[in-house]
Amino acid sequence: MKSKVLTIVLGLFLSFSLQAQSPSSKQVFAFYAMKQNAEVMNAFNQKEYKTAIKLLDDFVKAYQKLDKPDQTEFADVLSMCYYNYACAHSLLKKKGKALDYFQKAIDAGYKDYNHATKDTDLDYIRKEKKFEELMKRIRNSGGVAI
Repeated sequence: MKSKVLTIVLGLFLSFSLQAQSPSSKQVFAFYAMKQNAEVMNAFNQKEYKTAIKLLDDFVKAYQKLDKPDQTEFADVLSMCYYNYACAHSLLKKKGKALDYFQKAIDAGYKDYNHATKDTDLDYIRKEKKFEELMKRIRNSGGVAI
């Protein structure tokens, strides 16, 4: 879960770095997203899930300030952000929010069925009917890692 966002953001950042000498708004955002992801992962590792949620909130606010073409380009990062929200809320035993964010992740393009099947962060919501329905959506979409 946590390394995929870093890989996506790092790839975007490196591709933008090769295109210009002065940083574009995309490069700035890619760097910010990479830094923010590292902080979110650190919060998860420290079991500071409320801190992770605040960092994710900050990321979403920054994402919403991007223009539409840039938002489209960073859509995979947003879907992973929502997935991480779902994980944090599940670990905090907030079933409703965890399920809502898991649905947002899928609606935003998350489709890594294999990972979601094994991710212990989601164990608290795994037996919920809504979770099972959402997992069927991922599986039926091809269940390919983003």
